[in-house]
Amino acid sequence: SYFLLARHLPFEDEDPGYLIQKSLQGSPDFRKLEGMESGPALVQVIRNLMDKNPEQRPTSAEEVIRLLSVARARDYTRVVPELPRSHFGTSVFVDRKEEMALLAERAQRVRATGQGWTVFVTGESGSGKSRCMAEFRIAALLQGWRVFESDCLPSEDQAYGPFRRFLQWTDSVYPADTAEGGESHGVPGLADPPPVDPQAQGMVAETAVGRYRDLITRELVRRISGRPTIFMLHDCHWADEATAAVLAYLISDIRAHPVMILVSYRAGEARGTWFGRVVEQAKRQEQAEVLALSALDPDAVKAMVASMTGEAGLGDVLGPWIHRSSGGNPLFVEEILKQLAEKGGIAKESGRWVVREGRLEELEVPSGVAVVLRKRLEQLSQPERRIVEWLAVGGHAMPAPMLRDLCGMSREVFAAALRDLAVRQIVEPVGHLDTDHIAFRHAVIAEVIRGGVAASRRRRMHVRIGEALENSGAGERRVTELARHFTEGRAGDKAVRYALQAAQACRGEYSNEAALRFYEYVLA
Repeated sequence: SYFLLARHLPFEDEDPGYLIQKSLQGSPDFRKLEGMESGPALVQVIRNLMDKNPEQRPTSAEEVIRLLSVARARDYTRVVPELPRSHFGTSVFVDRKEEMALLAERAQRVRATGQGWTVFVTGESGSGKSRCMAEFRIAALLQGWRVFESDCLPSEDQAYGPFRRFLQWTDSVYPADTAEGGESHGVPGLADPPPVDPQAQGMVAETAVGRYRDLITRELVRRISGRPTIFMLHDCHWADEATAAVLAYLISDIRAHPVMILVSYRAGEARGTWFGRVVEQAKRQEQAEVLALSALDPDAVKAMVASMTGEAGLGDVLGPWIHRSSGGNPLFVEEILKQLAEKGGIAKESGRWVVREGRLEELEVPSGVAVVLRKRLEQLSQPERRIVEWLAVGGHAMPAPMLRDLCGMSREVFAAALRDLAVRQIVEPVGHLDTDHIAFRHAVIAEVIRGGVAASRRRRMHVRIGEALENSGAGERRVTELARHFTEGRAGDKAVRYALQAAQACRGEYSNEAALRFYEYVLA
């Protein structure tokens, strides 16, 4: 708000430390703003928005709109589209002081010693792993760390997916740093050089696999070392054997560099997997530790409800009931609160959330987050439901133009439905190289929607997505993704042809687990 009116930042300094100190303790210069029309009143609104104490700031966009209406003596509420009654602000970060203190101490140790360390952050789905890492990322950036991120996908379409995406991203953002003389460093999957041939090299297959993966690891280390760096990997419970193997190499190799790796995964879903073995090996070799996130306690749930609604009293009234219903799972708390709003248990009166007398006792206690999500998804319009179903079957973030074509909607209808889904906090836009993509806010939402699509319809949708990829000119660049959709759709000869091509490509990169899945489809 200050920048929009003043055309410069409220605090500026070349030294990050002084800049942080100014932000925490300084006061902006409001003289330029005070000379504007309605200036003194606008300055008071901006002072409220920038208050050092978060509890003194406006708690919602609606409250800001009301303040601006008073300041300018104009009714801005008429030009703002009405939000769904289940829309809430983002909650404050609650009850994770010990976990954040541990991460801060480990980061300080890595920086002081120059020796890398890995922390596996685990918890049940919705326990706040991503939020913890996001909060830690902000704190690390303010302290001068360089931070990189990547993630594993439930439907991975390329070997070594999270590492390849990171390398491709750094190639696009830091081309001068990742290439010499216009040539790639020979990283598999970027310039796509021929893979190591164990027969031509006179090596046994196991040696060739190790050498190939070591090539990837050395390039990863080269790009994340050299200065204090934090590398975050999300959702590694989905990691396949090839990704897990490179992660094991990386955990070992960063020990000689000021690099901290944070890896998130769902509790209970790593046991017996390749990734689970990496976790146990890293712990055994004293290269890593596990940080398990526990459920929120009743006071934390109260604080979360009060923060989302902007009403401290609601935290006291609803907190105990929601805590019993949610078990202290942050995502579950959020979804239950939204369900309460949609079912009329709470409502806005004169701009404030209040409990409807007698309605809370009538509401059924949900048995799980999937039940709550399904009830919320029932409220979607037909265009909104079509968008989320295509996005869920697609398996990961999808380019907005492709998603619109699959849905068969006009630009206006698609844009309106997408905007409503974003306001409902179901999907969000994400940057993906040079194209805007659409993704779900949480993986659990995608899983619930995907499970609700009939198997026969899901197969037809996979074929349509595969055909859309073919028409986009993806060709050999995305052969594994094409194979996944056509095999899921059981598309006859085309599925077999792509499955064989994908299996060969995976073998060439020693992603044998993925190759085996495609060969099994062909032989079935």
